[in-house]
Amino acid sequence: MRFNLLFSVFTLSALLLWSACTPDGPEPESETQPQTTTPAPPPQPAEPDTAAEQPQEIREATAEERTRAESEAQTRQTSGSVANLMDSSGSFTVQVAAHRNEYMAERSASQWNERGYSQTHVIRSSDDGETWYKVYLGRYASASNAERASKQLNSEYSESTWPLRFPG
Repeated sequence: MRFNLLFSVFTLSALLLWSACTPDGPEPESETQPQTTTPAPPPQPAEPDTAAEQPQEIREATAEERTRAESEAQTRQTSGSVANLMDSSGSFTVQVAAHRNEYMAERSASQWNERGYSQTHVIRSSDDGETWYKVYLGRYASASNAERASKQLNSEYSESTWPLRFPG
């Protein structure tokens, strides 16, 4: 009984509130006059030719950055870096990532390629019944070369890498 009474009071209150909020006729006209303001003049460009030159400057900066990145990648491959330690017939490698998802592993390999390391390998393995996609960087003739490459990659990129025998 008490619930029915509360429900009825609540329903009636909501109905009254709703009817008070909805207008029955046209809105009364406002007695105050609308304020008029003068629009601000459009801003004047500081230098009229700057707008036409801006896209060219952006393109040049992008091309310059691209050239610099390519140069850094080439320097990395030709200087005393990890690439000089690589031997395509070597039995050792450096693991740079391991993912449960193949797409993520391929993406990681692609990022290493963009850094200038073209010898990346993604190899599927099963450890204790779980599938992993491991990303390896290069092949090395000796364990010591793989160890030096791993240390250099760790310091250069602040990433954990592991030298090991090439799987397979």
